[in-house]
Amino acid sequence: MGPARRRAGLAGVAFAAAGAGVLSGVFPTRGVDGPPSPVLLGLALLAVGGAVAATLGNRRRPGTSPLCVRLPLAATLLLPGALLVGAGGDLDGPGWVATLVVAATALGGALVGLFDAASLRHLGPPMWTVTVLAVFSTVPDTEEMRVLVGVSVPLALLGVVRGAGLGAGAPAAVGLLVHTAAVGGVGRPSSVIGAVGALGMLVVVPLVTAAGVRAGSHAAGAGRRSPRRAAGAAVEVSPGRREALALLGAHVVVALYAARVAGLVRDPGVAALLLLPATAAAVVAAAEIDGRFRGGRPAWPRRPRRARAPARPPRR
Repeated sequence: MGPARRRAGLAGVAFAAAGAGVLSGVFPTRGVDGPPSPVLLGLALLAVGGAVAATLGNRRRPGTSPLCVRLPLAATLLLPGALLVGAGGDLDGPGWVATLVVAATALGGALVGLFDAASLRHLGPPMWTVTVLAVFSTVPDTEEMRVLVGVSVPLALLGVVRGAGLGAGAPAAVGLLVHTAAVGGVGRPSSVIGAVGALGMLVVVPLVTAAGVRAGSHAAGAGRRSPRRAAGAAVEVSPGRREALALLGAHVVVALYAARVAGLVRDPGVAALLLLPATAAAVVAAAEIDGRFRGGRPAWPRRPRRARAPARPPRR
């Protein structure tokens, strides 16, 4: 497949800016407070951190920056904003909810940014809309989430029609979504766990891509690694229509399972355990889909075929 065509990624920052703006400007007139000032500052820092992480990641040659370097770098740059989103919002409920918001914002924002940095960027806005709808379906208080649903649906068209991605604003979008889920999930804290699990394939695919490339290159034999399939790197290829639909379908299944199964139980520990099989299934699906459009073979090694005997030379 040829190189992916790059377009500006504005959907993430548009979602964060429009969502935070509407929440701050509309809900106070209805007696519901919007995001406090520390959270708004945290969202701005997340957008800046995402832009810096994307710039530093693009300085190196495309396809050569290992995930083990880019992920800690991006998470570190996003940590100040994540702390403000999680700790500055004065969230109600158990103490672990704020910790989960910080961790999900820093790590989840970094992974969604890496998903968008690859040629999968045009799938980002539609998959993000699926995640927002799943979170809306799991939190008990949906007033704030209703606004984010209304903001995310038009942005999905940017990916489908224009091929635009979430861009550097992806971490800010993750931070706003997770914080809003924590606010709306006060009545059932396990719904916040389901909301984080609804990130689904957006966070699983970047991790599996690195592991899948290593497995694929191992299956091909040592010393025959293609420069476009360097270990732990984002490969600049574009998936076909079947692979894109398969990835979108897998994301719908994982997000809805996290929201409607794990997010609806009362015990947070049980909710976390229920996410384990969904995570395992997401890893298997991402590895298979990734292996099909990156080189046309699965990401895990298969039994090599027997080499045919050389043809005998014709008799004179």
